[in-house]
Amino acid sequence: MKIAELLSEVDGAFLFKYFAKDPFSTLKLYMTEYQSGNLIKREEISSFGYDDVKSSTNGMIVLIPNFEETSVKLIVTDGFGKYSTEIPILGNVESSSFGRSATQIMGQINLQYNSEQGLLALIYGKDGVEATPVSSIEQGVISKHNDYIYYFSFEFER
Repeated sequence: MKIAELLSEVDGAFLFKYFAKDPFSTLKLYMTEYQSGNLIKREEISSFGYDDVKSSTNGMIVLIPNFEETSVKLIVTDGFGKYSTEIPILGNVESSSFGRSATQIMGQINLQYNSEQGLLALIYGKDGVEATPVSSIEQGVISKHNDYIYYFSFEFER
């Protein structure tokens, strides 16, 4: 928990440990953006291939929102190395006028190979926010009451 406090400043840090029982060839991470309940874009934000080496059986995915800088820092670490990048969010919107919230997966979940699974949703709204569970977003239930939702998901491919 101390690491998360050091990394996050005001907006928090979201740390997700993974343990894979079986080897996998690729770990992909996606970000999907919704505005007022409408899908704006879905993009692969990173991909880690293990074609020439055996995949690590464990690692960590870290997402650190920075509301003031309108970005999210992504860190992925495993037994082979560490990757870090900044992902812009909210475009040219004046962020100081927004309320914000987040929902995430809770507890331990089973990895489903070759299937996209949700991690975290960052939610922003001018007139307040309505929390939307990750499980609802996975099923396509998106609240129109939130101005922006940034949904982060992952996929382990065999």
